[in-house]
Amino acid sequence: NLQKAPSAVSASPLTLTGTWVLSLSVANQTFPGTLSLEQNGAAISGLFQSSFGTTKLTGGTVDADGFHFVARAEIAGSEVEMAVDGNADGNEIRGTVKSELGFVSFAGTRQK
Repeated sequence: NLQKAPSAVSASPLTLTGTWVLSLSVANQTFPGTLSLEQNGAAISGLFQSSFGTTKLTGGTVDADGFHFVARAEIAGSEVEMAVDGNADGNEIRGTVKSELGFVSFAGTRQK
């Protein structure tokens, strides 16, 4: 009785390099943002810009569950650590940012 072994390779890996135009949802308000990502294998880095400021993203990873960053930003004079988690499908991206200040969701598209 031969059974097919489960494949260790999932669907094609995420390709995140590019500039993404985002809509951030914060406390029933929506704000624009831009996420510029550079991917090298399973490692990603980039820059996140919004009306809240600019945050450099380093040490990010890409795996079967999506992408993940831990970033630090100065907000209202205090350094805040943020956990960024998301996923992309083609030219669409979505995810969340969690910090001591609360929860932000984002969605957007890659610029061509």
